[in-house]
Amino acid sequence: MWRRRRSRRLHRRGARAKASFRRRRPPSARARASGSAKSWRGRTTEQAALAKARQELAAQEQVRSGEERNYARVQERLQPYKDSIETHEKNIEALKRELSNLYR
Repeated sequence: MWRRRRSRRLHRRGARAKASFRRRRPPSARARASGSAKSWRGRTTEQAALAKARQELAAQEQVRSGEERNYARVQERLQPYKDSIETHEKNIEALKRELSNLYR
């Protein structure tokens, strides 16, 4: 029993020693990897913001007050929501381009 414990301890030490000899990525590869993770997180949060903006636009399209008999007024009221959707879509496209440039 004592031998078994000792052999396990030695085996663990050997595994730790081998871990120190692992090959590490060069600094440029590490920087690329960390940058892509940040971009990916930005992309997912941007997609969530886009979904929220679309929901807000849909909710505002359903609301129509009596003052807005003119269709131009309705469009004027909805324009900021449409602009925010367009901005989020452009941001997502920019993040996609950034991610594709990282993996070239």
